[in-house]
Amino acid sequence: YYFQIRPAELMDAAWKSRSASFRAPHVVSVLKCTEDIERLFQSEVLSLDDAESRAHAFCHALDVADACLDMASFSVALCVVRALTSPPIARLRQTLARVPGRYRERLARFEALFLVKAAAEYHSMLQHTKPPFLPALPIHLGELSLLHDKMETVQRRRFVNVAKMEAYTATISSILRFRTQRFLFRPNMMVAQFLEGAPKGEPERGHAIS
Repeated sequence: YYFQIRPAELMDAAWKSRSASFRAPHVVSVLKCTEDIERLFQSEVLSLDDAESRAHAFCHALDVADACLDMASFSVALCVVRALTSPPIARLRQTLARVPGRYRERLARFEALFLVKAAAEYHSMLQHTKPPFLPALPIHLGELSLLHDKMETVQRRRFVNVAKMEAYTATISSILRFRTQRFLFRPNMMVAQFLEGAPKGEPERGHAIS
């Protein structure tokens, strides 16, 4: 899906429009995949019955995030962090109390990377990462949405807003930079089948557990 994204799909918040499936089909597919992965990690923690087991699953998820970061899979690492900081898990006080300090520090580093100061640390890391890598698309889409909402495309009904177009170009180029080289990726069917059969998440049950 990432490789098939067209630059036009990333402009004018096409992925949020009523015709998103037509205007930005590959962006929509990527977002659905990231949401499924996020729900998977959240469910893996919430589905366990005791705090000790949930703490172990919490730590394992952070180990996965670390491995993804080593492989420059920023997308999956962000999914894990968003799952572990989601309200249903954040309210599990007894579980979090059993998480070792080094893992809590690790989560804090991930939050600093992705979730604070406009993800400045992530952008710096991405800038120095060579392909292949998978960008954390939701972060970039948030920035593009802000551009779309705060800056007019046409000024005074006659003039194209060049500053907005340049900002679009810079952001979209940073997202699609991983396509500057071609790589042969082979799908892992075992992982794909696992994700397809993963629990979809039950918000009400999650809130009840937490």
